[in-house]
Amino acid sequence: MGRIAENKDVPKLLLFIAALLKSGSDRLLHIVGGGDPGIIERLDREIAALGLGSHVRRHGFLSRADLQALLPNAVLRSPLRAMRDMHCAS
Repeated sequence: MGRIAENKDVPKLLLFIAALLKSGSDRLLHIVGGGDPGIIERLDREIAALGLGSHVRRHGFLSRADLQALLPNAVLRSPLRAMRDMHCAS
């Protein structure tokens, strides 16, 4: 949630989701936030290249209310914390 930037390691999270899917874990990743158009375009290309189109939903900026409506039971985390938490839960 917030700004998608190079230092947030979102591509690493995509690789992690791809690995989870290969291991049989069915996940849906929501990426919320905006950012530099070049970064967003690279992110979209990586999602497509990894075949994650049906497992990743990318949203722009959302208000807190819209975010809660979209993900009522979600726990909001940074990408690296999400990877660690999903790995522990697998």
